Amino acid sequence: MLNNPPTMTQIISLTSRLGQLMTAEIAHLRAMQIAEVEKLQREKSRLTHALEMIEREVAANPAIKTHFTAEEKEEYRALSVTFSEILKENQRHLFVAREINAQIVGVIRESRIREESTPLYTQSGANERNHHAVHLALNDVI
Repeated sequence: MLNNPPTMTQIISLTSRLGQLMTAEIAHLRAMQIAEVEKLQREKSRLTHALEMIEREVAANPAIKTHFTAEEKEEYRALSVTFSEILKENQRHLFVAREINAQIVGVIRESRIREESTPLYTQSGANERNHHAVHLALNDVI
């Protein structure tokens, strides 16, 4: 057990901030600003880790819950409902962004394959295809 057990205020604050980050992430996903989503990941990961640590501590020491007031519990319940809605919307937008990314990567690959398989000939019939073209590395992950 930690020297200072977690408070409901800490839990509410962390959960609220995580919800704000996920809302920002949704806005960036809608705009297909994937680089902006990436910038949020470090803080999102830190908050998630902190909440997981608190959850483990409360599970290991249920007496911590006795220090939570009825008002704090009610505030957390309301926040949890909102957070769950944000989480569902975030997951939907991540799925859509991944599908769009997969389609774009597929089109680029098909175009590249077609380009490489189509021979180029000069007037004399010689194949002038540059076989040492620059290789494109595609990021398949958002």
